[in-house]
Amino acid sequence: RLHDELHITSIFVTHDQEEAMEVADKIVVLNKGQIEQIGTPDDIYNNPASPFVYDFIGQVNLFHSRVNHGWAHIGDYKLPAPEHNSIDDHAAIAYVRPHDIELSEQPSDGAIAAQVAHVSTAGSVLRIELQHQLNSDVLHVELPRAQERSLNLSVGARVFARPTNSKIFLQK
Repeated sequence: RLHDELHITSIFVTHDQEEAMEVADKIVVLNKGQIEQIGTPDDIYNNPASPFVYDFIGQVNLFHSRVNHGWAHIGDYKLPAPEHNSIDDHAAIAYVRPHDIELSEQPSDGAIAAQVAHVSTAGSVLRIELQHQLNSDVLHVELPRAQERSLNLSVGARVFARPTNSKIFLQK
């Protein structure tokens, strides 16, 4: 508030990503003394420039994959990767944020079959951990609490998780 009232330029150094996203007009993300990305909080969050930035700003689900002509293959599952249409069989990492996943009790195109392992609430948000066949990691999902009434989210219940947004980075 003080910063906004005085209308002065200030530099605020923090390791608290939420705090930075809340108070900054512009963020500089550093990694080992090197600039990874400069941008507005929305730009940093919605368009991370590197795997480091994606992982650093907010929780994320990570999948090792292989990109082949616009698709990131994670075992038998695939995510669209149109920015990599010209890539032929290259190692990559797919990132999906927990709130960029929809859950359903019915299978659909692009959905991952999973089983509810844990459910917790944090105010208006449901935090769900799913076991799946893509890798040994749990899949973290965040939903508005209102969806609790429309889904069977008891431990052991079968659900289908469909990523609605992902970002694919080629590995070097």
